[in-house]
Amino acid sequence: LQKTVTLYDTTDYAHRGLMLEKEVLDESGFVYRRTERSYDSVPVYYATKHVGRGTVYEQNLQVGSVFPQLTEERTTQWEKTSGPYEGSTITKTYTYDEYGLVRTMRESTESG
Repeated sequence: LQKTVTLYDTTDYAHRGLMLEKEVLDESGFVYRRTERSYDSVPVYYATKHVGRGTVYEQNLQVGSVFPQLTEERTTQWEKTSGPYEGSTITKTYTYDEYGLVRTMRESTESG
């Protein structure tokens, strides 16, 4: 039998429900997988303008909302061995374009 413990963000409306951390434990309570996520808050703008007699007098950009972008996901997995526990970590980093679409996803692995 195994157990999963998940921590969600509850700091504000824009981030509510985003997964911050997840641990998978075996029946003895040994954590054999942990995933941690990091986010950036990117403001979404909209234009406002004041029009009088067909002339635009002023145009401003206002923050309409905030879009949380996943920037990093780090998953570490440990194996039970006869000696010290050995773990390996997979890190995924994301970049986005000006429309909020994923531009790149890089994956790196480290053991130790």
